[in-house]
Amino acid sequence: MSSNNLSKNWPIIFAFIILLLVYAYLFKFTGIRFIFTVLIFILPSYLILNLFELDEPEKIVFSFFVSISIISSSVYWLAFVTKSIRMAFLLAVFLILASVFILTALKTKKLFLFKEKHKP
Repeated sequence: MSSNNLSKNWPIIFAFIILLLVYAYLFKFTGIRFIFTVLIFILPSYLILNLFELDEPEKIVFSFFVSISIISSSVYWLAFVTKSIRMAFLLAVFLILASVFILTALKTKKLFLFKEKHKP
């Protein structure tokens, strides 16, 4: 993270730290676990949306709704295969994080998915 990104994102980082402390004070370990679960739930979609030219608030809001649809449906269908909701959740998050790394590799190598169009 460069210093320019850090200077632009300090309110979000500060708010997350304050929220973590409030949840830790009010709800002890359960509150901390809740915050990290929400973070794990939203992070994969946020990283995928980070590949595109979107503003920070758009990425955060879109990642929440994309996570609701993608992770929930993935967990639902993977639960039929694994017969365990917890295992299905972990597998779904792992598969989505793997797709993040694959898409990032594709973008850095300028492969088929993110080719820039030639202007006439």
